[in-house]
Amino acid sequence: MNIAFRVDASAQIGTGHLIRCLTLADALQNLGAHTRFLCRHISPFLSAQVTQAGHELVTLPAADGSGEGDYGAWLGASQDQDAADTNAALKDRDWDWLAVDHYALDARWEEAVRPMSRKLLVVDDLANRPHDCDVLVDQNLASTSDRYKQLIPAASRRFEGPAYALLRPEFRLAREGQTGVRKGLNIFFGGIDAAGVTSQVLDVIAAMPERDFAVDVISGKDNPRLEELRRKCAALAATALHVQPPSMAALFAHAALALGAGGTTSWERCCMGLPTIILSVAQNQLAGSAALARARAAIDMGPLEQFSAERLSALLIRLMAKPWLLAAMARRARALVDGRGAERISVHLMRKNVRLHPAR
Repeated sequence: MNIAFRVDASAQIGTGHLIRCLTLADALQNLGAHTRFLCRHISPFLSAQVTQAGHELVTLPAADGSGEGDYGAWLGASQDQDAADTNAALKDRDWDWLAVDHYALDARWEEAVRPMSRKLLVVDDLANRPHDCDVLVDQNLASTSDRYKQLIPAASRRFEGPAYALLRPEFRLAREGQTGVRKGLNIFFGGIDAAGVTSQVLDVIAAMPERDFAVDVISGKDNPRLEELRRKCAALAATALHVQPPSMAALFAHAALALGAGGTTSWERCCMGLPTIILSVAQNQLAGSAALARARAAIDMGPLEQFSAERLSALLIRLMAKPWLLAAMARRARALVDGRGAERISVHLMRKNVRLHPAR
């Protein structure tokens, strides 16, 4: 079975869309699929991550800046041009599925690429535009069966909610083997952290009069402020910087509290039973962050524009002093996500190759 992915990653977009598609592609590859990524924006480091995992990578022509709509700048080309480039990159073989994870693309693009693939899968969580797809995946906790009712064909299959969160296997495996006392604070605002939030919260921690907990800071290699983070972490006691760590799940497993952005990482932390103070760094993260707060699995500090150093400092002091409260949040978070979302979706996509037989 041949399956292609249209997705981008950049300082503006972040890495979450690419990582969740890569997670699904890995699961499909394990079931025997041939996979290919089509990216217009991707760094050399992430390109190597895709190809080293055994997936093909085709880089689409450089962006010409003609994007349309709210997220047009993310695409860097018109939908018509992107569809033409995608079709050209797929014409060398027959494709069973084309998966797309991009806020700048909608039904217009999907209709244009339909001839290149038997079926089309859309990964989305905004529910703000129509789609022409056979399967839609929305891992958002805020999802309801009515969100996409008027936006996708009636015959489309919907996989909605955190049960379908596309998490790497390391989180499920670490969750199953989780033992020991949890302590310390984990900070992660995405692999790139274009807004520089990690640096801001390190300043808050540095200004705390007393701190009796250790801090683990995670950053990607493509973070433009990486050297600044190295300096700040080195200047703080009991603070370690982990750049592109081999296992984020292992770091999540040993932390008592996390401080980070919304989005896909929210579900990784939930899978590990890690309560979180969430600061949404993008508009599309607000609904999911609010839903986690309603489920009492996280504390929502709202959008980055409302960031308050005083409030964050007070929250850290209060929560770290109440392990029973963190334990209750951890249980509720863990109950939301089991880490098997990619398995569930990949089996559906590959179902013609999977047959059940009576046991003998």
